[in-house]
Amino acid sequence: MNKKSLKRACIVGAIALSSVLSGCLQTYNSLPNTQIKQTCSAPIVTYEFGFLGEGDHNDLKISSSHIQGNLEKSLAQSGCFIPLQSNINAHKYYRLDIVYGSINNKSAQGGFFHTKTNDLFVFEIQLAFKGIGETRIFQGKSSLENINQQYLKIFGQPANLNNNQIKITLQNAINSAINEAIYNFSNSKQ
Repeated sequence: MNKKSLKRACIVGAIALSSVLSGCLQTYNSLPNTQIKQTCSAPIVTYEFGFLGEGDHNDLKISSSHIQGNLEKSLAQSGCFIPLQSNINAHKYYRLDIVYGSINNKSAQGGFFHTKTNDLFVFEIQLAFKGIGETRIFQGKSSLENINQQYLKIFGQPANLNNNQIKITLQNAINSAINEAIYNFSNSKQ
């Protein structure tokens, strides 16, 4: 076998190896979708937004308006909650205070020949329903981790989260907190 044939064989082998490695070693978590439990046939809580703000960390710079919009949709979807301006004094009234935060941690281990990259995203939200003489607090947390591997810094991709994955993770945490609130309010005497 001459040098030219050996060189071609190595190139073909490297291309075949790269397609196998990039296809097999990318591990994307399947994202479960936390759905809102629609257990109320009629609203049982009237709410009005109070404080809405970031906690200590908001690495992905998620806006308060984005969080409020997602919360409003999920609260309406449940059938248990109704905004104050929609129906005054029809149900028990609460002021809804919200604190949320996000952590995004990227890391890489290895060297030139083999690198394992990791992109971790954690989102947490706390809902505090404050009524006369009582406060009910509910929390939702969701996380996502992508791990990829690279060989020779050429084959494979570094781990990155896409916008769709981030949106689903946000919504899962919000829906989890709201489902906890639905359970609590619907199982307690009003």
